[in-house]
Amino acid sequence: MNGDVGEPTERALASGIRDGRAVELFDALSDKRRLWVVDYLSEADGSVALAELACVVAERETGAPVADESEDAYREAYASLYHNHVPKLARIDVVDYEEDQRTLELVDCAELAPLLEFVAVEHRPDETSD
Repeated sequence: MNGDVGEPTERALASGIRDGRAVELFDALSDKRRLWVVDYLSEADGSVALAELACVVAERETGAPVADESEDAYREAYASLYHNHVPKLARIDVVDYEEDQRTLELVDCAELAPLLEFVAVEHRPDETSD
């Protein structure tokens, strides 16, 4: 029987990454807000404003578009990203954060791609459901 059948496991993905680095990356992607930010940045061309990312997070959490930046969901997402999630992603070199401009850009990290693909499957909305 072929041992390569099925989805990759955390152990198989981490085997190509230093053990400590794998733990950092899995920890970073274990939070849905950080995962959404990294997933969104992976599709973006260049840097993205923190305000835009707060809208993305608020919309994914509420399931509704954010009408303006005064909404509670947006303000809560922005504060959480600014004080918690973005600093963590920057500290472990997943994103470059320009604090004066409040923009983020995903670091070109070959280690991240297979982990993002593996983890994102669990957190993305099911696009095939009716």
